[in-house]
Amino acid sequence: MHSSLQDIPFRHFLAAFAVFLFAFGTTAYIAQFSQAATFALGDRVEVTATHSIREFPPKGPILGTQPPGALGVVIGGPSVQDGGTWWQINYDTGVDGWSTQSYFVATSAPRLPVAPTLSLGADPTFLAPGQSTSLTWSSSDADTCTASGGWSGGKALRSFEVVSPTVDTTYTLTCVGPYGTVSQSISVAMGTLGGTTNCISGPSTEHVRLCSVTRSLNNPLISPTTHPGIGPNITMPSVIKVPTWLPSPLGQYYMYFASHNGTYIRLAYANSPAGPWTNYAPGTLKDTQVAPFSDTISSPDVFVRDGEQKIRMYFSTDRYPGSVEQWSGVSESTDGINFTLTSTENIAKYYLRVFQWAGQYFGLQKGWSTAPADLGASLDGIARFNLIKTFTAQGSVRHMAVLLKGDVLMVFYTKIGDAPERIWLSTIQLNNDPSMWELSSPIEVLRPTTAFEGVNYPVTPSYKGGAVGVNQLRDPYVFEENGKTYLYYAISGESGIAMAEITYDLLTNPVPTISISASPTAIPDSGSATLSWNAGSVDTCTASGSWSGARSTSGSESVTPTQDATYILSCGGPYGSVSAQANVTIAPLPTLTMSATPGAIVEGQSSTLTWTSTNATSCTASGGWNGTRALSGSESVAPTQNTTYTLTCTSAGGVVTEQVAVAVALLPAVSISASPTFIITGSSSTLTWSSANATNCSASGGWSGVQPTAGTQNVTPLVTTTYMIVCTNANGSASGSATVSVSDVPPTPTVTFSANPLSVVSGQSSTLTWSSTDTTDCTASGGWSGAKAVSGSQSVTPSATTTYTLMCSGAGGSATQSVVVGVTAPPAVFGIGARISTTANLNIRASAPKGTVLGTQLLGAQGTIIGGPAVYDNKNWWQIDFDTGVDGWAVQTYLKL
Repeated sequence: MHSSLQDIPFRHFLAAFAVFLFAFGTTAYIAQFSQAATFALGDRVEVTATHSIREFPPKGPILGTQPPGALGVVIGGPSVQDGGTWWQINYDTGVDGWSTQSYFVATSAPRLPVAPTLSLGADPTFLAPGQSTSLTWSSSDADTCTASGGWSGGKALRSFEVVSPTVDTTYTLTCVGPYGTVSQSISVAMGTLGGTTNCISGPSTEHVRLCSVTRSLNNPLISPTTHPGIGPNITMPSVIKVPTWLPSPLGQYYMYFASHNGTYIRLAYANSPAGPWTNYAPGTLKDTQVAPFSDTISSPDVFVRDGEQKIRMYFSTDRYPGSVEQWSGVSESTDGINFTLTSTENIAKYYLRVFQWAGQYFGLQKGWSTAPADLGASLDGIARFNLIKTFTAQGSVRHMAVLLKGDVLMVFYTKIGDAPERIWLSTIQLNNDPSMWELSSPIEVLRPTTAFEGVNYPVTPSYKGGAVGVNQLRDPYVFEENGKTYLYYAISGESGIAMAEITYDLLTNPVPTISISASPTAIPDSGSATLSWNAGSVDTCTASGSWSGARSTSGSESVTPTQDATYILSCGGPYGSVSAQANVTIAPLPTLTMSATPGAIVEGQSSTLTWTSTNATSCTASGGWNGTRALSGSESVAPTQNTTYTLTCTSAGGVVTEQVAVAVALLPAVSISASPTFIITGSSSTLTWSSANATNCSASGGWSGVQPTAGTQNVTPLVTTTYMIVCTNANGSASGSATVSVSDVPPTPTVTFSANPLSVVSGQSSTLTWSSTDTTDCTASGGWSGAKAVSGSQSVTPSATTTYTLMCSGAGGSATQSVVVGVTAPPAVFGIGARISTTANLNIRASAPKGTVLGTQLLGAQGTIIGGPAVYDNKNWWQIDFDTGVDGWAVQTYLKL
């Protein structure tokens, strides 16, 4: 398919059309030209000031410049764009193209004696029966052009024409100017259709029948094994036949390919589509060439443009360094190796695949994340591909390849989430309203069946992103030559490139298709399901089985079967009949049994929950437990109080819930304390105790007898004494003790004092914590003040490093402790006035995020933030006054304080 893609020169100059080409439905996808005229075709003009000559108005690629005094002839226009009037000029010398009329005036100066030139091309040059080709031509320094051979009559100086030969045909064009005549011919050959005819069996879309798929005996063509040192990730092939005008070609065929996260587009060459292929190590287009794009570059889609003698490459890349927002760009080359950007704009979403139809450029592109494929249209294949529609039928498409056969577009692709990921084929019937184009139901073309394709790896759903060493095929690309069709594809994920020859037939009569599904396929008793169906290339449909009667060719219907049911739909028309069926089953109600053993425990013991379900698909715990549980199982629990455990199991047939209770007998608990714990001989202390779940308590040690379950009592021991208490209930007992120390000399007080954390950032807090023994009061000083409890904590927020002091006193004297809390300045933050340096070589823009690139700052450049932030795509942009070099806006990702 992509051996040739011609430009459409007449889009730049035909003033006779008010609307260029055609309108699709109610939407005109091509720009309008003005009829207003200051000059006329054939006028001689003289340049008044040096200015740029563009390929098309108003922002086409700059082809060169013309100086004051340059002479030329008006050959196209006018075109009114952005408030200016543009004319196409055939200059006597130098570059030809479009100029705005403010840069030239009419003149009577004679034309220089320059011989005419002519470029004539055809795309494609090899046709199957019933196909068409586009002849494109461009002449300079000529006044008239005349066709002969396979066509005839006068022709414009630059234009295109679609022809449909039935035999091998040569088309000749002769252009005449005042200083000579030039003639060129192009031949178009006829061959068989897709490499086969009269294929009577094979999977089919409505438009194409796949006849055979034959893997090359040379597979894999490129891999780490066949090409050591090439790296593990090899993917995204695009193949061309090297044109005869290419200088010093490496081989007869070029394959452009990539690494998923590579930094350049790779190149291999061969003298046969099947190889052997030789890697050209330097590669071609680099990520460093594609500012403002950066980071990675991949997904080449390459075309030969014979009319201009250029190779055009579309590619995908990240929008910003480190970004996952991938876009597409376009570049061109005169030698197939050294490419330069044709545009610095993001012209489409990523993985763009381009084709021409009825004189316009269209592109299939991958939507964001897990979106399906998008269809866009571009005026010239360089301007942005504006979205026309999204194809929703085929799920998350990864990479696509397109092959245009007449008015049928064959689309090869793989899908994220397939298990295994494989190559599919859908077709689109093209017409004059692209918004109505639809992808057909897919047929499978190829899946992994050999070791090099990854068949020995597990079959798992594929995922977004790169992968090697997996059971997947990816990234198809289709190349046709001499009646043969070659399908190139990535193997074992992205572990290399292989090729298969495919044969197919375009179907004169569409093949009837049908699909029907039920959702859900299993329902509870008295539940309902929705049947959805769609049939193509048929006139009538009839229901049978568990339903009956005539049905439309597409629709949906709710059904409520009372038993397992089969819904059959049969459809027919002038091209044959098809049938399909959907099954709906009545799912039984789930059952559930559940028990707890034992059902009563003493606190600290455990019980085992056991459950069994049938006909369930999931079980969920609640109450005393939670989360997902197995459909049957057991689990040990140790509740601390009476607890109910609930389990709910579900299926398509319904929901069932069971619960069990575990009773918990509580043990008693008791606590006792003395205050104070140290007394002078002759003084007293107060015992305080309390209990829980106790029925009676008894004292021992320094006291005795039955005690209430809670209370206080004064004691006056003469010597150090321990007081014990035991509380009981029917389930057990608990004990506690308190000791009162007695001495003639009061104890020396102690203080423990700490801060957490010991160092804080200004504005943050630290917690002071203290405790003391043998004290009656405490006093703070230093960074705090006032009376404090004998133990406690307090939050402080010092503004500078501060010392906090605490002195606690008792009968035995006093004790003092201090703690220092350090304070540091807050860290620097991005903001006006902050000093920054760059962490990478960085483009500096006039505005964020897509302003004009004013220049670059190298790694380590320093400056001051004077504006911002401006937030775009979740990234902060700052205006920087750099110490040296250009000033402007930069993204924070590549700045540091």
